[in-house]
Amino acid sequence: MKVFNIIENPGDVTVEIQGEIGGSWWSDGVTLNSVKQQLGNVASTKKNVIVKINSLGGDVDEALAIYELLLTMGDRVTTECYGRCASAATIIAMAGATRKMSRYALFLIHKCWSGVVGNENVLEEELEAQRAINSRLVSIYTDRTGGKKEDIEALMERNNGDGAWLNTDECLQYGFITEEITATAADSDYLKTRIQNMFNLKNRPMKKSIMTYAAIAALLAVQELDANKEGAFLMDDDTLKKLNDELQNKQNEIDTLKSQKKAAENAKATAESEKAAAETAKADAEAAKKAAEDRVSELKNLLDKIPAATNSVLGKDTKTEDKTGWTDSESYKKACAQLGVEE
Repeated sequence: MKVFNIIENPGDVTVEIQGEIGGSWWSDGVTLNSVKQQLGNVASTKKNVIVKINSLGGDVDEALAIYELLLTMGDRVTTECYGRCASAATIIAMAGATRKMSRYALFLIHKCWSGVVGNENVLEEELEAQRAINSRLVSIYTDRTGGKKEDIEALMERNNGDGAWLNTDECLQYGFITEEITATAADSDYLKTRIQNMFNLKNRPMKKSIMTYAAIAALLAVQELDANKEGAFLMDDDTLKKLNDELQNKQNEIDTLKSQKKAAENAKATAESEKAAAETAKADAEAAKKAAEDRVSELKNLLDKIPAATNSVLGKDTKTEDKTGWTDSESYKKACAQLGVEE
């Protein structure tokens, strides 16, 4: 999926920042280099720059670098938040002299996250680094919003440092945005274009494709139901409810499929376990059979060593046979000892 795009219009330049900030093994992401590459010629012009953001965040270092780059363009930068603008993406949103947010978007700031492996010295270094980053974020938010440091810190501290989703009214209250975006026909065209650009299953991991398909299907279904005579898409409360309901239905379908998959995996694991137990029991039985056969063979060999006169023991008439002599033989005594019987 193309997560960064730039659209040049006669009067301004629209930059789209979608998806993860920074690269990863499964996504190219939005990076400082990609932004520089796209904005190289724009920076020297007098065009206004509109940055449309829909991102759950990512690498804070990349976001800080992009923020600094956009700041160099001054007051001609406007940022617009759609969908969800969270974590590192909110840093980029702060770069706009004018900061807008859709009525139905959500905004999240929180304490930074990181992963570290090492001894106590390494852990202490990482803790100090996190504190430094959190302090820098607080400075950016307070500088751009004009708010109080303790208010920003309290927002970041919510939910044990994971923050809380803020709506448009709350963002206006704290100064994260300067105005609310009102849906227009142009917004409808932007949404349609964005859907067409992002819906490319061939270049997306399957897990992401499922969620993307669910979201797109819901959006298109709602738009079809609520398009006015001019074809404009207005995100009013009823439309939003239908969208959320449809998304929830899609999520329920996905959850059901996950449950069915899990049940199938459990059944397969149980069958494999039972098969392994049966194979073990079969092997044990075969081993016992082999041991019994070996013992029978051993006993037969011992009996074969007893003189012929012992045939009376095996069922011949002992009354007519001479029992003297052979019972005193060494081979008879040895065979009785090996068989564990008395002479």
